[in-house]
Amino acid sequence: MHLRRWPPLSAPALVVQILRAASPSDHEREQTALAALPPGWELAPSDNGRHLSGTAGDGVHLVWERHSEATSITLFRFDPPAAAMRDLQADPVLVQALIWAVDLPGDVIRATRIVVLPSVAAAENMLPSLDFADSDLVSCLIGDAGGAEPEDRARIWSDFRIGPDGFGRLLIAVNGLTGGFVPAYPALAGTGKLPEFGASRFTGRPNQLGCARSDRAGSGRAVEGRHAAGCQR
Repeated sequence: MHLRRWPPLSAPALVVQILRAASPSDHEREQTALAALPPGWELAPSDNGRHLSGTAGDGVHLVWERHSEATSITLFRFDPPAAAMRDLQADPVLVQALIWAVDLPGDVIRATRIVVLPSVAAAENMLPSLDFADSDLVSCLIGDAGGAEPEDRARIWSDFRIGPDGFGRLLIAVNGLTGGFVPAYPALAGTGKLPEFGASRFTGRPNQLGCARSDRAGSGRAVEGRHAAGCQR
């Protein structure tokens, strides 16, 4: 597992990551998609062809990476509509970005949806709507373990299960965490490692995302379903 660099996270925010296993032909189609982004989207210049970042519409940041073992696309929605924290479909800007991301080629290994909120009280209010399995639900503090009080550390919740929409879910309460708990990293940058904790249980079993897919041959082979909560055409 490797720590991926993400932009600094603040609350409230939504993060959606899709991890894929891709063949050489998939890589070619992926590069074509990255070179022909929808109108209004933009990628920043980069001297690293394996890591690109930019914007995917107003208020949505994207990061694409090709790792040795897989390819990932991550969408960041900062200060999203309140309803979107419970239902991604309530945010048209994010939904359009998700439709594009789901259509990228390759077999989905894991997809994760992360809800970032400012406090434990806000997170506990959100918990029932995320439908975690009580029997598998894990909650713990993360951050500086060197004497920091609980109220100054972030708290996470997850059952590390795949939900009906094909996404795993993480809920994060930022609390008083304002500095990087990983040295030299901005606040909550270490969140990028959390989705990988459950990755091994999904590896080799492509995830079935409940999102409408395109009819283009070979795109998003593991993506099935129509009119799902995550991405509806």
